[in-house]
Amino acid sequence: MTREAHIPPVPILLMRAADGPYCPYIHCGDDRPRQHPWSMPQRRLTHWLLVTSLEGEERLRVAGVDVRVPSGSSYLIQPGVLADIGSATGNRPVWLHFDLMYDAKRAQHPDSGGYRDHLGERAAFMQADAMTVFGIELAVLAPKAVQPLLRAGVIDVVRTWQGGGPLAQVQAAHRLSGLLLNWVAHAWRSEGMVPATAPAARIARAEALARGQLGTDFDVDDFAAAAGYSRSRFCAVYQQVRGASPGRWLRDERLLLAEELLVRPELPVASVGAMVGYPDPTVFGRVFRAHRGVTPGEWRRTAARDRTKE
Repeated sequence: MTREAHIPPVPILLMRAADGPYCPYIHCGDDRPRQHPWSMPQRRLTHWLLVTSLEGEERLRVAGVDVRVPSGSSYLIQPGVLADIGSATGNRPVWLHFDLMYDAKRAQHPDSGGYRDHLGERAAFMQADAMTVFGIELAVLAPKAVQPLLRAGVIDVVRTWQGGGPLAQVQAAHRLSGLLLNWVAHAWRSEGMVPATAPAARIARAEALARGQLGTDFDVDDFAAAAGYSRSRFCAVYQQVRGASPGRWLRDERLLLAEELLVRPELPVASVGAMVGYPDPTVFGRVFRAHRGVTPGEWRRTAARDRTKE
């Protein structure tokens, strides 16, 4: 069953785009199969739609152009674009409706998310397009290089979002942002638009983006993509510039963030682990103790005593 999320985004969701901040916010999503032919013609959305077609293909007509979506492939419909979507045989579309610029005012309008061929009053809630947010155009059909990641990732985002609760909302939004990041990074590389700036500057920008992704499964591959390098080249350049491995930097940043969150007694230790990229409490405890010498719970109690003495 689909449902609208009414939990506002929290500050840790704020991320940096090509020119200013953006804030992923998921309205709804679902992964139920449609076993019969179906169609949704002549729709203009004010928000974004990301779909992975599992177990069957879809046929689209987007801005007057026909697009075939093979089984297992993903596509993206940007705000304001006229689109016909559907499947002649039935399929399993795993889909997300989302914003990239959070607008609290849209919740005050009963038809801000309507599905019609004209915008009317909904135009006031139009989301920015890919060029505005990311500084590059994105095709309707995802490129082959990012299809495997999207095929597994979109369903993970949907199921996480369906889990409900503030933590699930945060995790789902972060994971969605990571998927979009990979698509955007591939588009930049394909267009030859990754600037040939100094390695230190490229690494610094990638680190800034990575700090906004610490609660997700953002890994060294994502880190390298953000800097515009292959994984092997990135590891070599990072070691030369920083004197450490990128994996170690990600771990250290996650532990620093964990320390900041552990001082908040209302957050369970397991939730803190999930918020810094360790959804398994056992793994979080083992990593924290290996590098801090105490368990997360012991660190929390010591920090609480220290605050009491101040």
